[in-house]
Amino acid sequence: MTVFTLKIIAVITMFLDHIKYAIPSTNSFITLYLGRLSFPIFAFLVSEGFIHTHSRPKYMFRMLLFAIISQIPFYLFVYNIVNSKTILNVMFTFEFALIRINCF
Repeated sequence: MTVFTLKIIAVITMFLDHIKYAIPSTNSFITLYLGRLSFPIFAFLVSEGFIHTHSRPKYMFRMLLFAIISQIPFYLFVYNIVNSKTILNVMFTFEFALIRINCF
């Protein structure tokens, strides 16, 4: 299986996972369990990208930049649902993981 195929599978499962937040009545097996497959796939792809990149600092900077940019729409979406100001998006989780991997 190629990296591109894994990305397509991860995007489709992420879309399924996000449907249940946008339309709460669609809380089925497909959106609940198949949607949760996206995180481990993306985590694998981030770690593989980190291993195979030519410049690890640039890779980590781009990941941090994208995490900051995507925090604004994430905050607007979650704030309407949870009313919490302390939630970070998953890109920050991946960034913290990259920082930890880089320590070794």
